[in-house]
Amino acid sequence: MGYEIDFLPVGSGEKSGDAIALRWGRLGAGRDDQRVIVIDGGTKEAGYALVRHIRHYYGTDEVDCVICTHCDADHASGLSVVVNELSVSALLMHAPWQHAKEIRKRVVDERGTVQRLMRRIADGLEAAYDLWELAMRKKIPVFEPCSGLELSALPEVTVLGPDQKWYEHLVSNFRCVPQTQPPFAVPPAAPPRQLSAAPDPSESIAVYESSRTWFPLSGNTSGPQTAQTLDHSGTTSAENNSSAIVLLAICGHKMLFTGDAGTEALGRAISYGRDLSIGFSDLELFQVPHHGSENNLDPHVLDKFWSRVAVVSAAPDGAPKHPSSKVTNALIGRGTAVYATRGEAVCHSLNAPHRPRWSPATPVPYDYSLPRQGTLAGTGALPPTTVGSG
Repeated sequence: MGYEIDFLPVGSGEKSGDAIALRWGRLGAGRDDQRVIVIDGGTKEAGYALVRHIRHYYGTDEVDCVICTHCDADHASGLSVVVNELSVSALLMHAPWQHAKEIRKRVVDERGTVQRLMRRIADGLEAAYDLWELAMRKKIPVFEPCSGLELSALPEVTVLGPDQKWYEHLVSNFRCVPQTQPPFAVPPAAPPRQLSAAPDPSESIAVYESSRTWFPLSGNTSGPQTAQTLDHSGTTSAENNSSAIVLLAICGHKMLFTGDAGTEALGRAISYGRDLSIGFSDLELFQVPHHGSENNLDPHVLDKFWSRVAVVSAAPDGAPKHPSSKVTNALIGRGTAVYATRGEAVCHSLNAPHRPRWSPATPVPYDYSLPRQGTLAGTGALPPTTVGSG
């Protein structure tokens, strides 16, 4: 059993995006012994790159599930290409226009109809609506990725958030929605539970031998003992906080995919996961939300989980915004090895076939030029991983 998780490059300048493909199972066997998922598709160009990548490296035209974390164009546009070009069994995406009846009750201007509000939301989220319409035409089952959704064909996938009531609250604050009255009554997230920032990997992290055909990290990848460069001032939009947060559990490893979720969304999702007895102190991989923006993470959220590897989808010239050194420093200081796409594909794998012409990926270095906000406990050397770029 093994897996491959590929983060493809998207965007240029400050315009980044997400395009992720992954497969797991018996990778040397036939398609029936594997599962293939796509999480977000970036731009149209990235969508075609995803199709080529899946055909070439995964050897298939079949995708078990496509997940659109949220309706922003830099996540949804390329998925229309994937859905059109490949055989897709299911699509997970939010359809905020379908919630117009509930949202209409809160709109201040009483002259508009539910149908007009639906049209306004659909027009404002054109890339996502086009994806939804395409799936309808192709008769692909569509499910909204809210917490509690069960996928019988993919028990390895758990949707941690958002819950439906909070999602409708978020949609009422989308930019394309008219002014609303005070927000929906939304139950608060469960109170945070304290976790150590970075457990000893030898005690809590599954250690495995890296495939000889891949490129193991070497040396101590933990950051400085005084690594707290991130503060609590960041906020993000309702659109970003509406991102589906998905946990994948395969081969004894847990991977957390976050879209563009912010601190409140992540905190609620982790609290929901703990109610399901899911632990977050031993993640194998963490997708850094919103291309590494400092507005989407803070120390309070980072203290709720720990991951051995983190990957940022960021355009080649996205710095200093994508990714922010405040974010990468905070992760490195907690003992996480951080990688960024920056114009190249990044693959994290276990027991996967060798890929000719792929080369070792270089972790993001710690930025010593930033002022520090506090201190953290450091960690020791990490076990080898399998990350490559090409």
